[in-house]
Amino acid sequence: MGAIRVCVAGVTGWTGSAVASAVASATDLALVAGGGRAGTGGGWRGGAGVRGGRAGRHRRLAYTAGRMFGFLSRFVDSNERELARIQPQVDRINALEPEFEALSDDEIRARIDEIREEVHEVVADEPTYDPDDEADLPRERRRELAEERHKKHLAEVQKALDEVLPEVFAAARESMRRTLGMRHFDVQLIGGIVLHQGKIAEMKTGEGKTLTATLAVFLNTLAGEGVHVVTVNDYLARRDAEWMQPVYDALGVTVAAIQDADDHAARQVKYACDVVYGTNSEFGFDYLRDNMADALEHCVQPGHSFAIVDEVDNILIDEARTPLI
Repeated sequence: MGAIRVCVAGVTGWTGSAVASAVASATDLALVAGGGRAGTGGGWRGGAGVRGGRAGRHRRLAYTAGRMFGFLSRFVDSNERELARIQPQVDRINALEPEFEALSDDEIRARIDEIREEVHEVVADEPTYDPDDEADLPRERRRELAEERHKKHLAEVQKALDEVLPEVFAAARESMRRTLGMRHFDVQLIGGIVLHQGKIAEMKTGEGKTLTATLAVFLNTLAGEGVHVVTVNDYLARRDAEWMQPVYDALGVTVAAIQDADDHAARQVKYACDVVYGTNSEFGFDYLRDNMADALEHCVQPGHSFAIVDEVDNILIDEARTPLI
């Protein structure tokens, strides 16, 4: 199985290049600081003074290096713990593989329709409340209560998706094998689970990031609220959408790619699909235009439920230098 690094939101935000950069920076800083401290102060002309200064510097460098490697050790350990926590889900998906291999295309589609209905029932069961009960509350408090209800509902939807994840991933894997002749490996299953959880999955070149994304994308389309896949340019958005379309078609999911030349009518049609590929700038400017629309029917984006960002370091770090991003 290939290597994969999980970056847990709120714990670390490292990519491989960022880790290397941070290690290099920490090492340089330790050397400069250690050298500066060792070189300050007078009276180092005696032999004992020189030996004592060098020993102190070496101890400081060793202490700094020890702390640095201790941090990296904790990072690696947390990654291993995260992978160990995910492994039982991967085992369940693999256990379902023979079952889905024995099903026909229509039977797989029927099972997916059943799962979709189950998830839709949870989505539709949004908690209700009596506005009169909150009429006397300050506006900020009413807003806080509304956010709490919404977060609770999202947690219930997330739980429903988590429960059907093994079957959905097994179905997506079998559809991928039948339509494109490729099978998701365990490392790709892990990546799909990590993306579904809203975390960062760092995968090496050639480990199949495009295939991995389809797992989390398909799972989250079951909520019926659409999924956006953010790529770095129009070509990749169009290529990935066209490449993965046979898989989505087999699973009953519509897909489209937003392009720079699309007019308003074309964008409305594409955004109505279950899965929409596009660049960060296209999604961003469409969002801004929707906020300036004079009527709801003139908007193109129906909502913002779940998104996967491809090349996340490029889009959220390198491209963040532009004001829109």
